[in-house]
Order: sequence, then structure tokens, then C-alpha cells
Amino acid sequence: MKRILALSFTIALAWTAEDPATLWTTKVQPLLSERCIQCHGPEKSKGKLRLDSREAMLKGGRELGPVIVADKPETSPLLKVCTLPRDQELAMPPEGKGKPLSAEELGWLKAWLVGGAPMPAATK
Repeated sequence: MKRILALSFTIALAWTAEDPATLWTTKVQPLLSERCIQCHGPEKSKGKLRLDSREAMLKGGRELGPVIVADKPETSPLLKVCTLPRDQELAMPPEGKGKPLSAEELGWLKAWLVGGAPMPAATK
């Protein structure tokens, strides 16, 4: 399993030539806004988890604690819940709430995490 994750991180980095901060602005933030913020944002925060700021992601929610672990991206719960089989309780998005993230979308997320999960000051 660790080899698969390591290989997937290598592939994720190869998928994008963008630096991690640009990747946040162009891919990851729009992805979270479109697919996650309706349940994990300022108006609704299921599991007491918000994904609309770095501070909120580092604080985490009730079930998972911090969801980004920048120095160990392979352990980041944000990534793990997006790759769980759909029938597991914490799989995101939940069954019936949207399609799973594509390999390309997971690649953006992985590359951003591997790059330290930077966000511009306005979203910190």
C-alpha cells in the first residue's frame, strides 16, 4: 500500500507543472469550493469540519482532527477520505452526494499536499 501511495504521489507531481501555491488557486480551491464547501464551509460544517481556510483544515473536525498534514501528505485525512471505498462511513463525497474525485482531481490534491499545502494569505 505504501508503494502505491508513493507512486501515486510521484505521478501526481508529474501531472502538474504548477507550483503548489498556483495549484491551490487554479485547481484545489475551485475543486473544494465546487465539491466540498456546501457541507464543510462557513454556512454548514458537517462533523465540525470546514475546508474554506488553512486554519480550519489544520484545526480539523470532530472525527478526523486536522485534515492536512503538510509534512506527511500521505497521512492527510483530506486525501484519505477522498480515496476510501464509497461504502465506508467517512468516504467523501458520501454516496448519493456526488461522484468520486477523478484521478486528475486526486492528483491535484496530492501534488498540493506534497508541496506543503500552501494558500495565499487571503485564504489562511
